[in-house]
Amino acid sequence: MSLSSRPILGMAAVFSGIFLFATASPAAPPNNLAEAIKQSTDRDRRRIPLLVLNAEQTRLSWEDGSIHQRLYELYRGENAKPPLAEVLPIFRRQIISCASVQVIAPLKRISLNPYPGPPEEWARIGRERAARLLFTSLSPGQWAAASSTNGLGLSDLRKQEQKTWFLSLIPEPFILQEMQSVQGGGMTSVTGANNETNRITVSSEQVRVRVIRSMEWWYRRGSQGSYNGYGDSDNAGRQPGQRYWEQVSEGQGQQTAESYRDRLKDAVRVEKPNRLQKGDLTFNSAPLFGKTISLAGAKTLGDLVQ
Repeated sequence: MSLSSRPILGMAAVFSGIFLFATASPAAPPNNLAEAIKQSTDRDRRRIPLLVLNAEQTRLSWEDGSIHQRLYELYRGENAKPPLAEVLPIFRRQIISCASVQVIAPLKRISLNPYPGPPEEWARIGRERAARLLFTSLSPGQWAAASSTNGLGLSDLRKQEQKTWFLSLIPEPFILQEMQSVQGGGMTSVTGANNETNRITVSSEQVRVRVIRSMEWWYRRGSQGSYNGYGDSDNAGRQPGQRYWEQVSEGQGQQTAESYRDRLKDAVRVEKPNRLQKGDLTFNSAPLFGKTISLAGAKTLGDLVQ
């Protein structure tokens, strides 16, 4: 939705007369970095060339609510033109002097992590397949532990593959919230002094898996195609007022490490401040070209790249 800058006519009754007055709509903030540059005070008095790439594609993320609020504050007044230096950080950009020009560059840069850690042999399998592989590998003693009240933990597994499968099927992070049984077999969440649900995060090494057997059945009701279902209740055996902890479902915002692509991205991508690296040329000092780069101490191609 775009905002118009045309005046809006309103009517106000003062005693016996009716008067018309004009109110101006608030100015719309820029949609991208290109518009922000045009709507800044630097635009009118700039004498040094400004170099920027993909300014039209540089936009704000809708997840950054506080940043959007800051942008609206800067462009609240009619024909507002705030300093470019105050606008650029909102778009995660900065001005860097480079010889006779100034460059609008990102505040941070994404680079590859040269040391992402040991490879994950079973990283692609996902939680469902990890569960099948784990349970088909259990010994009779491990099955007895998994079906007991105490459940199966990481310390009960002997083979490294079993431990890898166990950790792969546990959501990360593993979040528990405190619940309380109520009259009639229902449940409700327990809140603290700040009126927020009591939650804790548990490491995967602390989680224990218990195998249970339950039964449920469904039958069709009437000719409309609706069904009634019955089965074992998760809240069975608990008394009203009894408190307990249960896992936060993924539908309530819990993220998992099931996606191989996301796990790989987190392992190989490194976000750090955007500054000159070891192999970058410093164009602010003469001579601009023909500089000598020392290769002393470089033993591998990775050393030269860094």
